[in-house]
Amino acid sequence: MNVLKKLVLILVVAAAAWAQEHRGLFFSAGLGFSYASLFYTDVEYNYGSGSYFSDQWVSSYEEGPKKTWDLGGFEIPTIDIRLGCSFANLFALYVLFSGGAYSGEFDYTREKVGVSRYLEDDGSIAVEPKQVEPPVKQEHETMYARFSLGLGFSVYPIRNPLSRLNGLYVGFAGGLDAWAVHMKSGLDSFDNSGIFTRYEIGKDWWMSESWSLGVGFAFTNVFKFIKDYEGNDEGHARVFSLLFRITRG
Repeated sequence: MNVLKKLVLILVVAAAAWAQEHRGLFFSAGLGFSYASLFYTDVEYNYGSGSYFSDQWVSSYEEGPKKTWDLGGFEIPTIDIRLGCSFANLFALYVLFSGGAYSGEFDYTREKVGVSRYLEDDGSIAVEPKQVEPPVKQEHETMYARFSLGLGFSVYPIRNPLSRLNGLYVGFAGGLDAWAVHMKSGLDSFDNSGIFTRYEIGKDWWMSESWSLGVGFAFTNVFKFIKDYEGNDEGHARVFSLLFRITRG
């Protein structure tokens, strides 16, 4: 019985020794995959006319092609690199760089649209969109790459080193996101940028005094800067990521 008690005591002490803490500077690299949905609309007006009265603008009309890209598919691989500083295994601040690549089918819709603008009696400008030619939808083999650069923080709420939940964390990040899309046929391509917010939950397991392995699940929401002629979002992206991580520090 004494031998069994000693063995249990040794295991408890060993578990406490392995339950390390993130302190000071750290570097973390993650690799995994993501499911991404991306939507983008672009209008290129190539014809325009206007009317004036006594040198004052009254109305105008423009028309041109409207192109819509719509994707839902897996990014393989997705990468995630962080450099930051941890404080007492409770709070971590870091710079985040992440990216992903996709190769597969995109839904591509092309139509011809017009927009009329005219001056109201109260001085405001009214906008009336118009469909000139009906949309034509096609599927194209497409490649895209996505990159993010931002700042983030993680919180480690479980301080007990013997708890099974030790190493659990929740995090948030935000910054700039850019993507580039290219049809393999060469028919069309686009690139643009926006602002992203990212929410994450995960867990780390210590392998030594300095190294840990972890897994995390993240949701990234990308907002576009530009509005189209109707005032709608020109594009957005939603990304669900599963990442396996190694951390030094």
